[in-house]
Amino acid sequence: MTLLRTVPTQPFADQKLFPYGLRKPLSVFRQPHYLENAVQSFFTILPNRQGQTLVLGGDGQQITQEFLQTIIKLAAANGFGKVIVGSQGLLSPGIASYLIRRHTAIAGILIQIHASEKGGEIHLDYYLGNGSKATFNALEGIQERAQIIQHYQILESNDISLNRLGSVTLENLTIEVVNSATIYEKLMSSIFDLDSIQHFLKTQNFRVGVTCLDPINYAYSQHLLEKNLGLLPGTVSFEIAPIFLDALIGTTNLPWKIDPPDITCLLVGDRYGIFGNNIGVTASDSLAILTANSPLIPAYRGAVNAVTRSLFASTAVDHACTALDIVCYETPTDWTFTSQLMDIQGVTFGGNEEGQIGANYSRETDGLWALLFWLNLLATRPQSVLKTVQNHWQKYGRNYHGCQLYPGLTFSAMYDKLHALTTLNLKGKEYGPYQVAYSQPLKFYNELQFQRVEQVGLNLVFTDGSRLIFKLDTPYQSNERVNLNIYAENYEPDAKKQTFPFETALSPLFELAEAIAELEQY
Repeated sequence: MTLLRTVPTQPFADQKLFPYGLRKPLSVFRQPHYLENAVQSFFTILPNRQGQTLVLGGDGQQITQEFLQTIIKLAAANGFGKVIVGSQGLLSPGIASYLIRRHTAIAGILIQIHASEKGGEIHLDYYLGNGSKATFNALEGIQERAQIIQHYQILESNDISLNRLGSVTLENLTIEVVNSATIYEKLMSSIFDLDSIQHFLKTQNFRVGVTCLDPINYAYSQHLLEKNLGLLPGTVSFEIAPIFLDALIGTTNLPWKIDPPDITCLLVGDRYGIFGNNIGVTASDSLAILTANSPLIPAYRGAVNAVTRSLFASTAVDHACTALDIVCYETPTDWTFTSQLMDIQGVTFGGNEEGQIGANYSRETDGLWALLFWLNLLATRPQSVLKTVQNHWQKYGRNYHGCQLYPGLTFSAMYDKLHALTTLNLKGKEYGPYQVAYSQPLKFYNELQFQRVEQVGLNLVFTDGSRLIFKLDTPYQSNERVNLNIYAENYEPDAKKQTFPFETALSPLFELAEAIAELEQY
């Protein structure tokens, strides 16, 4: 028995959606009408939703499955023709994006629960028809409607089974429950040579370790690596305690001290880290190595049109792109810029300094994809991770790269200092052995919204390829104390000088940065 209801409601003043979606404690989402308001407001900005397809999923946990049942009933009452939902509610952001694009869905919603200091926090993310997260304009539209909502439409009915694959109907809505891990496996087999990877791992006794800090990466990794590639049970582990991804900022401090695997991958939500025996691979180096070796991968042989890297990552990938005659775009850290360039400029894959990486099969990041890329590379050229990295440095040069945080600075004073630096003509100015090639404020052009996006800071590039980047956090109030992030990069083409600790290689640049910014005054 089903019943279509129009339920009176009132706005929730705290439904602020920026910058990515709705982030609230579980207790807030448990309030009557809270989830319904947030979802109905999204549906309202989709005026042509009648008969269209909606993709749903999340982390597969019990509470998020309960929320998905509510969203399905809202979709049935709002005229959607089909819902594609991951079995047991499990659907990664990457596969959600892929399914939206493959099935020409009008939109998607992912819901996950994350641990926080105050308990569980619900993350509700909205996706648009191109498979990317909702843009600023879309979020603004959703929020406007959330503040004036007076009612929502929902179908009262029994829950559907999210454990049974196949299609069921709910009034005029078809609900297709899919195995997203199997879909992911088939997709990866169309990109990488999984048979070659399996043969390499078995014949070379090459040991793999994967540590996941979220249930989605754990489910996908376990299915693909242990079930499909035949690696030993326990190869993929699930950790609750946080592990700091030292590799992402360039250190070589390894979390495995005794008999580590030959390659280890950490998967933490949308970030990843690659470790070899005796080396942690920086996110920037990893992107560069994968780009340089893309001709070895079946799907990317002669098919890489362009790559992106964030401004705050090292320029290591630039050297590989130059050698392969591939365009390299510089973007902000925000992944939406890379997804835009995939649509507009045909970018094949990209990455940033935070360990996010992804390819154009979707508009989301995917660390497991990066691990498979590494394994396919190693299967083609059997050697250690350390040797792979060293060979890359010898051919393209090493980009020592790191970031130092200067906390608790007065925003107004630092803003004035950095703004003053951006107005100076520093080209040709010498700071000891460093000569400025050019300097520029931190500005990016948003291709889809035809507007410039500015951050408070300065990009200082020297003639030897070294760089200093000053990035000041933006406060909520002008009298707040904020953090200054200084990124330093030292390019070293000489193989004899590529074995220094990165702290040693970058120390002169950080000292110079402190002097330029006159930090002793703040």
